[in-house]
Amino acid sequence: MKRFFASFIAVFALLMLGTTQPTMANDELATKPAKTENPRLVECSYYTGTIGSNMKITMYLEYYTNGDYRGWYYYHSQGSNNKLIIRGYNDLDGAVRLSEYNKDNVLTADFKGSFKMNGEFAGKMYVYHSNKTYTFRLYPVKY
Repeated sequence: MKRFFASFIAVFALLMLGTTQPTMANDELATKPAKTENPRLVECSYYTGTIGSNMKITMYLEYYTNGDYRGWYYYHSQGSNNKLIIRGYNDLDGAVRLSEYNKDNVLTADFKGSFKMNGEFAGKMYVYHSNKTYTFRLYPVKY
């Protein structure tokens, strides 16, 4: 009888290992909305202003339904043919974070700022190769 009982327990345990029970974690994952594969453009804007005290730039930003930002900017001193790519998002504290990439797709700088009621986009920029931080202040322009 003891052998039968031990065999029964072993078979029962093997059967239970093969079944999965739904868990709260699985339920939560099933109910979370998936990130949009094909986000739609919500808004696009041009800005002009300065980084630091005198580096004039023009920036173009697109905002998408999934919360992403994409665009470019260029330094007036370098000309509009020398655009730097920017991509970003709104972080949890509401700040806009943009990462700058050069023509070789290497991360070269980060922007962290916010939009003001008048449309101004202002904050700080950190440049990796120089280890320096600059303030930036950009204003919307119509093109």
